[in-house]
Amino acid sequence: MAQVVILAAGMDARAFRLPWRSGVVVYEVDQPHVIDTKGERLSGERPRCQRVAVGVDLADEWPKVLQSQGFSPSSRTVWLVEGLLQYIDASDVDSLFARVDALSAPGSVLLYDVVGKALLEAPFLQPTLEFMGRLGAPWIFGSDTPAALVEDRGWTVTVTDAAEPGNRWKRWMHPAVPADVPGAPRGYFVEAVKA
Repeated sequence: MAQVVILAAGMDARAFRLPWRSGVVVYEVDQPHVIDTKGERLSGERPRCQRVAVGVDLADEWPKVLQSQGFSPSSRTVWLVEGLLQYIDASDVDSLFARVDALSAPGSVLLYDVVGKALLEAPFLQPTLEFMGRLGAPWIFGSDTPAALVEDRGWTVTVTDAAEPGNRWKRWMHPAVPADVPGAPRGYFVEAVKA
């Protein structure tokens, strides 16, 4: 796939550190002030692909801005939505995925992570939620049915409990709870492919 879009890209440096195939274009979409700050911090560095920084708020008409920068909805795309969904409400999550779907050709891949609703409600997470609220970045969205966010739009979805790779990489301190155990606090990694 020749197009990669990183939504809410922040300081993600994949365009600079990964060995991209020739011809790949990486679109980094984030608020204009974030894009500007990142540009200042990376001045003098050369990306390892064609990097297109797109300064637009995801609450605005970002699909039009993205397309004005050369993005083609008729080409397969890899979409990355990491560390974003917990900060926006359910209707905005639905709107975001509707826009991604409308911009995605068959064969496109969508990768996202989701904080589980049971995890958001877990007593042990409350200090984190209070801290994030004090920072002005409250966590307000969670779902324990992360596949449902896109599969009704025709995407084939694979969901992985975040504890599984976390344990393999020795970065998670608790064992994965079997998927058929309801109400367990979980985070999810999701891979979806558009039919």
